[in-house]
Amino acid sequence: MVHIRRAVSSDGPTLARLRWNFREEDGEVPLGEFKQFLPRFLEHYWHGIDSGAWVHWVVEDEEIIIAHMAVQVQEGVPRPATKRDRWGWLTDCYTVPEARNQGHGTGLLAAIRSWAVEEGLELLLVSPSSRSVPFYSRAGFGPAGEWLQLSLDPPQSATE
Repeated sequence: MVHIRRAVSSDGPTLARLRWNFREEDGEVPLGEFKQFLPRFLEHYWHGIDSGAWVHWVVEDEEIIIAHMAVQVQEGVPRPATKRDRWGWLTDCYTVPEARNQGHGTGLLAAIRSWAVEEGLELLLVSPSSRSVPFYSRAGFGPAGEWLQLSLDPPQSATE
C-alpha cells in the first residue's frame, strides 16, 4: 500500500542513499564513496529537520521509500502587512526508476502543496530540469518572472 508522509529522523540513511543514486543517475561523479558521503548527509538532514529549516517528504510502498522531495523553508525579511514571510524551495525530487510514471510524484507534490498552505507559506519555488518542467507545469507552477540569477562557482568536481 502506497503512503505519503513527512520524513523522520530514522529515514536519514535511506534518503542519503536515494540522494546518492539521484545525483549519480544525473551524471555527477562522486568525490568519494557512499560511506564518506553518509555522515555529511546525515549531519545536514538531522540539523535541517531539528531546526525546521528543511521538511522532507517520502512516498512509501510496503514501508520502502520509493520517492522523496525536500522543502527548504525560507524566512523572508518581515513586512508590515504580514505576520510571517515564509516561502519554500522544492528540491531533491526523486522517484526510484521502477516506480516512475505511476503518479507518486504528483501525489507527493499535492501533499506538499497542502502542507505549504497550512503552514502559511507565501509560495513554492523550484528549479526544474528540462525534463521535469511538464510535471511542475501540470501542478500549477509557472515562470517566476521577477527572479534573476547570478551563477557563482560551479559545484566541486572529482577532478579538483
